[in-house]
Amino acid sequence: MRSTASRKAESTVEWSHDVLELTWEEVADILGTTSRTLQRWREQGTTPLRENAERVEKLDELRFWLEAVFEGDWERARSWLNTRVMDLRGKAPMELIRRRRLDKVIELLATAHEGAFI
Repeated sequence: MRSTASRKAESTVEWSHDVLELTWEEVADILGTTSRTLQRWREQGTTPLRENAERVEKLDELRFWLEAVFEGDWERARSWLNTRVMDLRGKAPMELIRRRRLDKVIELLATAHEGAFI
């Protein structure tokens, strides 16, 4: 039986690949691991190490805020993620995600959810 941590890692990794349309290599890089390790999480239900688990949590938090702000409209969310945003110094949120700067994107989404325009 898989642990809660391994199920969450599997779900978050699959979402990142399927919904955000990131490659397996990009997901691995964001989580600070290898694509082989991702494969073990997905297929064997192994549990991420603490540092990786913290990054999985952060990616899951990104999923939460994207769903809240875009009300589950993943096409709209993907479009926004790939559009330059002035509050991110003209960078697209996806650029920051790929650079492991998820906190900046999450902060912007949380602000938007409170009523600010993004």
